[in-house]
Amino acid sequence: MDSGSKYLPDLGLLYEDYEALDSTKAYSEYANRIIKENRDLQSPQMYVDAALLYEKDQKLDSVATLIHLAIDQGMANPNILQKFTSIETIPSAPLWNSLQSRLDSIEQELRELSHFSIEMESMNQFWPYYNRALEDTASARVIFKA
Repeated sequence: MDSGSKYLPDLGLLYEDYEALDSTKAYSEYANRIIKENRDLQSPQMYVDAALLYEKDQKLDSVATLIHLAIDQGMANPNILQKFTSIETIPSAPLWNSLQSRLDSIEQELRELSHFSIEMESMNQFWPYYNRALEDTASARVIFKA
């Protein structure tokens, strides 16, 4: 599917009723709506938002599934479960065990300094343009555009 045919939700419209959820208690329905709207975007944050709503309806397997999906899409917060206030202890089930394993792995990855690097190439390319712009301030816009 090319990017022109992907569905991108209007997040303003999607989340405009979010504040009313505590009065309507339609948590699972709203979570389903977020998941449906996220079908092409595949936003990890939207998966977490839906998981938080499923938690309010005590649908813990759905919570775990959505956190797995969020990780699949790049969520790298090993402490994500702290957002889920009703989950005091992780359920003892294969889905949750594999989730805890993944979160432990993410935490280990983040502790390893060799997994990080500082990329300076774009900054190194910037400085010659910057110096030229300082020398010819009247043409600075043109220089920076280049």
